[in-house]
Amino acid sequence: MKWNSYMFFQQEEVFDFWKGYYAHRNAKLLFVMGKGFDPRMNNTVKKIFENVNYQSLDCLAVDFPAKEETDGDEFYKENVAEFEALLKGKGVSYQTITIDSKLSWDNRIKSMLRQLNQIAYTAYTDIILDVSAIPCAYYYNIAKLLYDKTQYDQTNFFITVSENVEIDKLIKKKYNEETITPLYNFRATYGMESVFNPINIFVPLMGEDKKEHLKLIFDTFHPKEVCPVLPFPSKEPGRSDQLLWEYNDFLTDTLKVEPQNLLYAPERDPFELYNRLEKLMKDYKDTLRLIEGQICFGFALLTSKLLALGVLLIGLKYNDEVQVYNVNSSKYDIADKRKIIEANEHSEPFLMWINGEPYV
Repeated sequence: MKWNSYMFFQQEEVFDFWKGYYAHRNAKLLFVMGKGFDPRMNNTVKKIFENVNYQSLDCLAVDFPAKEETDGDEFYKENVAEFEALLKGKGVSYQTITIDSKLSWDNRIKSMLRQLNQIAYTAYTDIILDVSAIPCAYYYNIAKLLYDKTQYDQTNFFITVSENVEIDKLIKKKYNEETITPLYNFRATYGMESVFNPINIFVPLMGEDKKEHLKLIFDTFHPKEVCPVLPFPSKEPGRSDQLLWEYNDFLTDTLKVEPQNLLYAPERDPFELYNRLEKLMKDYKDTLRLIEGQICFGFALLTSKLLALGVLLIGLKYNDEVQVYNVNSSKYDIADKRKIIEANEHSEPFLMWINGEPYV
């Protein structure tokens, strides 16, 4: 079964892999990235130039321009200036797809996908998607498109992220335009609208300060059972215990979650989360097969990008059975610029090999 055995690299392993793998290959790379205010925007592209021996490199940037006089505007301008300086003299072909924030969320994504579909992906040996500076609703859909394009040939498809939970905490979403709906293209065929009385199983990935979002998604999805996912082991000792304490009243008194329904997954291995979620889904389907009900699994992304990638894999493989919820917002509050810049010095690279040579 795909991704039960997998290729996953973290920290210095990422650069060692790139140096070795591309040392003697005539690689034609497409590097897909986000162009926005997140300070992690250029972390990976710097390392690409330092470590990859490529025959040719094209860069495709999905542009999320910050609005004037917003907290992210200064960061955006600095990131873009640094990015353009990095490209000078590198012989890199560069193309931008700009997101139109005036459109509705679904139409923004549809417009982006139409433009992405015009790219000749078969011209490349390797495609690397860097999700570090791309909002979840977009990178889920970009990843799905690239997965579908590379699934049946030998094109290598990688996903990389510059992970930093501290930065995620420091960048706060503004919620005046929040929407609680499943992500576009990750709305199960077996959802509430398509099947009478489906059996909904709710699997929230727990993160700090998300209690209101958890309640909103729960009330929208109307699950029969809830299986919270807690990060363990974690880089921060005791994090899962702290989350249990933070959500104790809601999990025990409101949701009536039984201890056996708690699921633990390593905070820094999305493939392992994928495997545990796949087993959870299989167990529910085996148990409920006798009543012949349609099961819909609803996932809430209340955690880091790295763990959210584990749910992405589930969505790619079990698209008809999965609804993925995220709180979308295009406005953010950056409380302390200095702290974010300092925190970015400790960002860590992770690389997932999704399609290609190991799976042929």
